[in-house]
Amino acid sequence: MNKLTLLGFLTLSAGVPAFAQIPESESLISIFSQDSDISITRGMTRETVEFLLSIPNETVTTNLWVYWNFTCKSVPIPAKYDTLVVVFSEGRVSAIRLCESQPVRELIAKLKSKTGAKIIAAK
Repeated sequence: MNKLTLLGFLTLSAGVPAFAQIPESESLISIFSQDSDISITRGMTRETVEFLLSIPNETVTTNLWVYWNFTCKSVPIPAKYDTLVVVFSEGRVSAIRLCESQPVRELIAKLKSKTGAKIIAAK
């Protein structure tokens, strides 16, 4: 996993609260889309995810994809968690996270800014 993807996901994980309803051991191993029985699961390839969900709304890096306005029926979550973040490692899904869109948008803006580029280059 490259430094940008790792830094982005760690920042996202620290900045976005986890949902208390989901037991740690079962936390987002797979996610079912609200609109269909499409399931995204750890271990899937980029091509499979793109085929099932279409191209991501935001590709921060080749290993960090974002889908805005995503609804899910596999876990009981508040409506404010409307963003799906998919992280790939070695071409396969390694992490899946539903979260609020605002912190993700802020992170993406920061990573795209000159300041974010300098922070990443320094690591």
